[in-house]
Amino acid sequence: MIINLGAFFLLISLLLYNCNINNNSEIIGTYVIVNNNNTIDTLKINKNFTYSRSIYTSDNRFIYKNTGNWKIENNSRIELSTFFIDRDLIYNEDYYVIEEGLIYVSFEIKKYFSGIKIYSNLNLKDSYYSKVDDSFDAFR
Repeated sequence: MIINLGAFFLLISLLLYNCNINNNSEIIGTYVIVNNNNTIDTLKINKNFTYSRSIYTSDNRFIYKNTGNWKIENNSRIELSTFFIDRDLIYNEDYYVIEEGLIYVSFEIKKYFSGIKIYSNLNLKDSYYSKVDDSFDAFR
């Protein structure tokens, strides 16, 4: 069987293709971080330009929940206010978040055929938030 190399490279390019967010409604939904070992980190982007976030240990112990505002910048980044940086640590039971330490962050967004990903790279690993079905309930 002879494969047309041009068609093959076109197919590969389409599979690897990513593009920017075209409108805010594309970003609305629930995201779960991928590649964390010690925490379950869930981010919910709401229509009213707010977000909520829940963080639990891998054994389902609550660590922290916060809310803030979001906006899209240049159709390729999401900016989040009052964001807690989860470095995927092993949090002990008396861990306390100092609210004054929450920061403003800007993360890259990529849209693939497989879905939308938000790249945080905050814990120096290949971690990213991946959009999941909105029936996923991490916000207990």
